[in-house]
Amino acid sequence: MTNGNETPGTIKPSDHQPPLPLDRFIVEDSPDDEAVPMDVLFVGGGPAGLAGAIELARLVARDNEGGGGLGELEIGVLEKAGSLGEQELFPDVPESELPFRVPAPKDRVYMLSQRGKTRIPTPPSMHNKGNYVASICEIVRWMGDRAEAAGVNVFTGFPAESLLVEGDNVIGVRTTPSGLDREGQPGSGHMPATDVTARVTVLSEGTRGSLSQAFVAWQQVEAPNPQI
Repeated sequence: MTNGNETPGTIKPSDHQPPLPLDRFIVEDSPDDEAVPMDVLFVGGGPAGLAGAIELARLVARDNEGGGGLGELEIGVLEKAGSLGEQELFPDVPESELPFRVPAPKDRVYMLSQRGKTRIPTPPSMHNKGNYVASICEIVRWMGDRAEAAGVNVFTGFPAESLLVEGDNVIGVRTTPSGLDREGQPGSGHMPATDVTARVTVLSEGTRGSLSQAFVAWQQVEAPNPQI
């Protein structure tokens, strides 16, 4: 089934995703008394979140060295995993010291069919000659060490469950409680949810991140094209 603007047989996953429960992801509530205060909080400890935190820490340090008056900012990165899994970001680090494996010598793209494969010209966006093969986990761990060295607070093992809002303003996040049984009751190793407040909250949880999608729906800023 198509709507006239799509190729017959086209399936769009976004058309089959049930609506997000916004009341779960967007919570208008006051942070608890033990909330962790941050100035800027990055939700997601992947390459994008860590790169943003590192660059922000550099800009703050540069401003303070020049007498700009920003002062010390508390920058945090919230990562759901228990541990942290472009060369232009580290211009003074030689490539031999970066966590890269081997360079990509050439590109080949094939169209696969039931009968075999057919080589096709490599699209411009898929050229990788001159780039490096690398482990995303190693890169993230390496960037995490440098983020902490720059004074960034990296919180691992804290999945963000909802955005805390006040009116139309995001004032932080609430993490997912741990150690719950199948009925949602506290069990062995229970840890309650933690509130982390921030003057600025940056969503860097990926293109299909639940908080990012909920924020877009809440603020009604959808676009015809999905996030990439």
